Amino acid sequence: MKYQNKIIVNLNYIETDYALQWAFAKDNAIDKIILSPRTTLSINEYEHDVINDLEQIIKLNNISFFYLPVLFSNFDYQKEADFTKLNEHFRKISEIAKKLKIEYLLWELPVLNQNMLNLAPFIKILNQFINTIQKNKIKLIFKRNKENSSSVVLNILMHLRNQNFNLFFEPIIPIALKESISSSFQIFHKFINVVNITDYDKENQPTIIGDGLIRINEISKKIMVNKNNCYILYDADLSNLISKINKHHETNKNKIKKFFTKKNKKLQNEKIANVICLSQSDVCHEKVLLKQLDIVNKIIHKEHHV
Repeated sequence: MKYQNKIIVNLNYIETDYALQWAFAKDNAIDKIILSPRTTLSINEYEHDVINDLEQIIKLNNISFFYLPVLFSNFDYQKEADFTKLNEHFRKISEIAKKLKIEYLLWELPVLNQNMLNLAPFIKILNQFINTIQKNKIKLIFKRNKENSSSVVLNILMHLRNQNFNLFFEPIIPIALKESISSSFQIFHKFINVVNITDYDKENQPTIIGDGLIRINEISKKIMVNKNNCYILYDADLSNLISKINKHHETNKNKIKKFFTKKNKKLQNEKIANVICLSQSDVCHEKVLLKQLDIVNKIIHKEHHV
């Protein structure tokens, strides 16, 4: 299967055997995989045995990880001591990323005071972080939280002097902030280089595509209109999805069909039904994952031609 955009997938249901994950990825046109939370924590705690073992696995299997998350709890951007510690952490983590041939660091922006009139000191700090990791030829991806409004985040990004950064777009964030997904994407489109297309239910848990709050077709239209050559991330708990598929089989099938216009009725009837329908013998991690990705690919492919 060939996808329209480059695909990143969380394959950590295959334990932490990255060689097996990468073999599966290559067999299924997946471009990059992501580190497990356990490995991420070990790297952020500078566990050299873990880092050295991972370096060897990457070399032997030519594995491509998309990003390395930066973990640093309780960061207060108004405290000089916290800034110094985090800047040093960025330096060390960027050196590790370079060693592991990982191009990006992923960092979630802290919760900011919405009433701040002067963001200049914080923007200055971010510029320093970007400068620090750029010395190792690493780029920073900002991850939003559910507290900072789009206007605050946009103000920050627009005023960063060093443009060696991108934005991680998660549709669930504007939903949590009661903002439009479509408008939010449009506002940030020039910064976005990865879009999380995982669907979420009302309890904020990953669910089957078409069964939750995220309208993937709206996002795909924005990607096409803006000619955004971004990565597509699929990151869901596949075990939970399997139980949802067994419970909401036909409901989900009908919701997926609604993504398609009457012009695409033939595509709708012949392809989407085959994508969504799973027999009991098919309900396993790999087949569920590939069918979810196939849905995404067909939706994006459809938006190319409508």
